[in-house]
Amino acid sequence: MSEVAAVAPRYSDGRSEWRAWAMLVILGLLWMVSFVDRFILALLVAPLKADLHLNDVQLGLLFGTFFAVFYALMGIPLARLADNHNRKRLIIAGVVFWSLCTIGSAFATNYATLALLRIGLATGEAALTPAAFSLLTDAFPPRRRMIAGTLLSAMGMMGASIAFIAGAGVIAWAEQAQASMGMSAWRLALMIVGMPGIALTVAFAFIAREPSRSELEAKVSMGDVFRFLRKERALYGGLFAGAGAAQLISYALIAWSAAHLSRSFGLASAEAGSWLGLSQFVSAVGGTIIVPFVIRIVAARNITVASLLPATGVIAAGILVVLSTISGNAHSFLILSTMGAFLLVGITNAILVLIQSTVPGSMRATVTSLLLICVSGIGLGLGPALVPMLGRIFPQAYGELSAGLMGVAFVGCAIGTGAFFVAARSLRREFARLEER
Repeated sequence: MSEVAAVAPRYSDGRSEWRAWAMLVILGLLWMVSFVDRFILALLVAPLKADLHLNDVQLGLLFGTFFAVFYALMGIPLARLADNHNRKRLIIAGVVFWSLCTIGSAFATNYATLALLRIGLATGEAALTPAAFSLLTDAFPPRRRMIAGTLLSAMGMMGASIAFIAGAGVIAWAEQAQASMGMSAWRLALMIVGMPGIALTVAFAFIAREPSRSELEAKVSMGDVFRFLRKERALYGGLFAGAGAAQLISYALIAWSAAHLSRSFGLASAEAGSWLGLSQFVSAVGGTIIVPFVIRIVAARNITVASLLPATGVIAAGILVVLSTISGNAHSFLILSTMGAFLLVGITNAILVLIQSTVPGSMRATVTSLLLICVSGIGLGLGPALVPMLGRIFPQAYGELSAGLMGVAFVGCAIGTGAFFVAARSLRREFARLEER
């Protein structure tokens, strides 16, 4: 039996519900902070190269490879801890650890130290998302879980959108204060962005409570998790593959839209970045909030139609992205690609929210982590790289980059649609079960 008291959560307690909403806000803010800490190095390229004598390859490993590899490697064992032990303590430990690694990076004097601290950052951040979703699912009554999960995802997506803006603001202040503080601007900036996580953790420690688990089950092994997923392979195999295919297109757009705007329409990098920042905010935050609600509203009226919405959404997104690549001006590209990304991000987060209610509580964090690894592995791992590869294969009437984006849209749309159709029958069953609650 779980070490947490095996009693039904007291959802009717007004104080408990207030505490759950407070936990949601703090966890959302922590997710936002994690993106700032994750992306801040991208704004510090010049001073890092000058002070630590680094090259572009070393910086590329710091930004992406080291973080992605250890985020994936540590995701599963930390998710297992979240499923079987105290999630509140795990979140606190993870946030404090990654915040200290961020602050410690300000004092790095060589590449090896900075790389180790970057690995520590990835390890700490890997503890947050699966544990946060699992914790909130047990803190809220069933009727509130969808809105709670959706709002948490929206705050996370907002963090991804504003990370560069917040980071740039911190760096601008640090550049003005470095003389009086007696510290280089990049070191001062790293210290500053590492502090909010510590402060939020203190608030979380006072407010959060570890709620009772939803299912009165014994702790499960990794083998139990895989047996569950194998039994429900049509549902989770389809959802995981479909979400990965959706993000294949989404990450391809994130990686190459700026270059496409510059090469095809002559936009300067700063102008392209400003427009894309707005585009990402609209698609990420709007899609995360709206699409899950639309699916749930439709499910309350027609379960069959709702089960087909993920496949339909991927088809529509693929068409929009293809149309954006052959559009004749920058504004058409931005509008159409934003609409496509809106659907892709929304569908992916709808799946993330859905599995919080369909997976047993004793393995919820682990399955969430597996979904995130699948999405990152297919989307981030393959999407950006496929664009130049497919650009040489697909017809290049509109340019090689347009052809590559079009090719990824076709591939992602085909895989995602097929995967979601495989999951549709099982989705109907799950929607029916959720409506009975």
